[in-house]
Formats: sequence, C-alpha cells, structure tokens
Amino acid sequence: MRMSTLAAIALSALVGCTYHGACDREDDGERPCLGAGCARTDGGSGAHDGGSMSVDPDGGGPSAEGCSDAAPCDTGEVCVEGACHALDDVCHHDLDCGRDRRCIDNACRPTCDDDTTCVAGTACVAGVCRPVDECGDDRACSAPATCVDARCLVPCDAASDCGPEQVCTAGSCRPDTAPRPFCSSDDDCAPGHPCVDGVCRTRCPSGTDDECFRSDVHLVQCVVTHDGDPLCLTQSEVDPECVTRSDCPDGQSCLDAICR
Repeated sequence: MRMSTLAAIALSALVGCTYHGACDREDDGERPCLGAGCARTDGGSGAHDGGSMSVDPDGGGPSAEGCSDAAPCDTGEVCVEGACHALDDVCHHDLDCGRDRRCIDNACRPTCDDDTTCVAGTACVAGVCRPVDECGDDRACSAPATCVDARCLVPCDAASDCGPEQVCTAGSCRPDTAPRPFCSSDDDCAPGHPCVDGVCRTRCPSGTDDECFRSDVHLVQCVVTHDGDPLCLTQSEVDPECVTRSDCPDGQSCLDAICR
C-alpha cells in the first residue's frame, strides 16, 4: 500500500457519507469520511476523482429475509449474521466498533483471550470472536438451539428471547455486530482530542502528516473535516484494501479494511 504526503488538503462537502467506502476513490485510496463529509485531497498527491461506490440510498435496518453465500444480498448490501444490511449500516474499520471490538467482514466482533469470553456460535480465533462450524444438523446442538448456518443458535421471535450481547436476527439469537461509538462528546476523550462521529480523534494543527506520525505511529495522514478541523487518520482509513470480504482473495477476511 502506498502512502502519500499532501501538499494541501481541502474539504469537499458536496458528498455526504457515514463511512469511508461511500466516498469516491482516488489513485492512492478512498477519500476518508470525517464529520459527515468526504475529505478531499488537492495538489501534492496528484490524486483525481474515480468512480463512486454504489450504495442503496433506501438502505436502513437489516432485511427481514435471511441471507447466506447461497442467497446473497442486493447491490449495496452485505450479509452479516444471516441478514442483509446496507453498507453504511455496518462497520468498515476497527474505529467503527467501539472499545474491545474489531471490524471483520463488516461485523464488529469482540476481542478475546480464549473461547470462554465468546458468545455461543463463535470461538476465539486469532484474538477475535468469530463464527465457527459447530454442527451439521440439529442433533449436534443442545435444545433449544438448532443448527443454523453450521452453528448452534437459539430460535427467537424478539430480542428479549436472547442473551446479553445478542440480537434476534432472521429467527435466531446471534451476536450483536452493530457499530458502536467510542464516545458521545469531547468529555469522553482525553483532553485535546475531539469526539468526531463517535471516535476520539487526534488533531494535527500544522496540517502535516509528520505531526500525526509523531503523535502515534498508527496515524499516517492529516485531513480536514467539513468543520475545518484537521484530524489524523490511520493507514487502513487512508488506503483500505477492502470494503467487504468479496474484495479479498479466497480464504481471507476483510479485517479493519485490510485483507488478511
């Protein structure tokens, strides 16, 4: 992945967004989404506008119909935990998921040390609670769980039928994978770090990428929000490899916008 240094950064407030993938792609990656507007680079990077991602403008909550690899979702949607969700309703980066969770294949999954910290139907794999194959039919499951998508899941009609950190989706209790904010106001963040779209951010008043890198080696680029606030971004935000698992080679997942 190539990282560019910007000679100048300006704001494009013409395109609204709720996640980075909704912004036009440039030669060196997507334009980042910050403060409900797509930041734009002008000048030094030599970047230019590319094509826009297609996102279903009517996409709201998850579809009532179940989905799987054999029953895929419509364009602009992705299948997460058995239901079709609009792309702007799911995570794309770890920063979308709140504390102690990571974004893998558009689902916010808890971090873990072992299987005991993961909910039913998931196991601790490489430090993240991920779905695992548990069954081939209902006989492999303990009642009231049934075998759904090779996992033993409890049937449900409402969220009240499910346990903590679970939601009722497509008739089964499944892990709650929805994005969660890190913060609701600047008071939830360290002094000098503003809360922007639920994430505690680092400012870069000089407007230079070097200032971000000196603050944290994971912060690689300084961009300007629609409010005119210069903030630092991570490498996966600046130059994502993937938006969904379908962007990755077979056998790999889209983890924090990187195929791994």
